Amino acid sequence: MLPIYFYSGASTTVPCESYTTVRDLKTMVMRKLQLNVSRVPFFSLFEVCIKPDRMEERYINESDKVCDLLSVWQREIEDAKKKNLKWEFKMYLKLLLYYKFNEEDLDSVTMHYVQTNFEVVKGRMIIDEALVVKLAAVQLFINSGHKKKADIEQDLKTDIRNYVASRYLKQSTPDIWVAKILSEYASVSFRNQLEARKGYLELIKDNDLYQSSQFMCVYNESMNTKNNNSQGEINPHHIPKECIVGIK
Repeated sequence: MLPIYFYSGASTTVPCESYTTVRDLKTMVMRKLQLNVSRVPFFSLFEVCIKPDRMEERYINESDKVCDLLSVWQREIEDAKKKNLKWEFKMYLKLLLYYKFNEEDLDSVTMHYVQTNFEVVKGRMIIDEALVVKLAAVQLFINSGHKKKADIEQDLKTDIRNYVASRYLKQSTPDIWVAKILSEYASVSFRNQLEARKGYLELIKDNDLYQSSQFMCVYNESMNTKNNNSQGEINPHHIPKECIVGIK
């Protein structure tokens, strides 16, 4: 039985045999979750390697055999141990291609929300402080809206890093962020979680990186010399050595 994870923090398990391919595994997961099987092409399984300083994602070729992949993971974990490093590998179900959906389509709204929320709290979207606060307030309603006021506040204080991306969190103290989010939360009014998830997507939909496929990249300065750009300088756009490229 192999665990498959989701960016909501939940997971499920599906059986895997020696001949099971990644495509087989993905189809089994979607059937178990009763997701629309016609949408199988829009989803993919991603390898996630959790390292001490970062989390790396990689698209997995669907023709690969799962057992071969697990064997590679084990070898890399053992190699990391020799260097006193702790690596952990997990497999995540993820939207590879975003698609249009009906607003009453619970599964699609939920999957799009979960993935978009993950991109936001990981700091992969450039947003202003006001939007950070609004999105966090809606997320708080989705996660804890059924609880008492004191419990809602405690949930936010305990888990603030899963509401505000670290790139923004360091701009003020956690207590200030909590106060701003709770103030905004007081004006949040949704009938249920589905409506709140739709509201979250509505707030972020105009962002340039909304519904983009994102890839961790390493910038190669040797490919961008003074001779091959109109500015006549090396790296004129000041692209960082490690960056995320979003493609829509």
